[in-house]
Amino acid sequence: EMETIDALAIAGSDKAREWLIAGIMPLGSVMLLAASGGEGKSTIAYNWALHVALGTPWSGRRCMQGKSLIIQSDEPLVDTSEKLGVIGYEDAGLEPGTINFWETWRFAHMKQLEDYVRKHRPLFITIDSLTACLAGMDVDLVKSNAGDVIYGLRDLANNYKCSILILHHLNKSGGLRDSTSFVDNVSEVVKLSKSDNEFDSNKFNLEWLKSRSGLTGKHVLRRDALNYGWEYAGPIGGTLEELDKVVNAIHMRKHERFSKHQAAACVGSYDIAGTGKMLEVARRQGLITSSFVDGPNGEKTRMYQSWDYKQ
Repeated sequence: EMETIDALAIAGSDKAREWLIAGIMPLGSVMLLAASGGEGKSTIAYNWALHVALGTPWSGRRCMQGKSLIIQSDEPLVDTSEKLGVIGYEDAGLEPGTINFWETWRFAHMKQLEDYVRKHRPLFITIDSLTACLAGMDVDLVKSNAGDVIYGLRDLANNYKCSILILHHLNKSGGLRDSTSFVDNVSEVVKLSKSDNEFDSNKFNLEWLKSRSGLTGKHVLRRDALNYGWEYAGPIGGTLEELDKVVNAIHMRKHERFSKHQAAACVGSYDIAGTGKMLEVARRQGLITSSFVDGPNGEKTRMYQSWDYKQ
């Protein structure tokens, strides 16, 4: 007999999604990050890999600690060497083998990648770039079945609980190049671009075009051209700003726990239900965590707190 699960049991589940980088990259997902050439896609991946390896927050976003594999088929390793040196890989205290590079991998060699993942269990894999790693394969990039090559990556992410970042290029009009089936076959699609009439050459928009983890909207990233660094500079508009406000308030008071009512008062809001929704979004994105307190009649009240909170 088929197991039946009640909708209320699912809705009331306390289980939260796991995140490799809180509010940015879900664990066990495949993300397509697209940008124009030379905008810094590779250096974003190098920064994320470093923070994952060290288990330190990236721009305030909590990172799960683990190994990384970077498949670099889009630039010579001499260029990569310069970037890693400037970012600070040599002085970061990395253990040997924590972040490894491949140069010549292609999608035709999926078994080779799966064997590596099974043996070494990296948490973060970057493929730079989609087009370069398809070179030499009989794949028509504009056909509807072109994205089928990504199915194997989805299986890897699901089976081995790793997150895979695929770097891709935008076309001249600012859209994603090649077949829409690439977009259809990944769980997250993110576009990195500059705003029209933006005079700051180091200010970029990071926009979620598709997300199975519930991420939405546009966010600001700032690039430090001198050290190839990137930092998250906040959301652009709407409920994203409300979410950021609630999260920042809780992180500012790391030694306290908040009920929905207390959090609403902390941010100066009379909308307790709305604040409660923002708290739940933040919890499920791994931006904050929660615990329960017991009431006098055995009831449980969820309390929200920073990851740094100690009872």
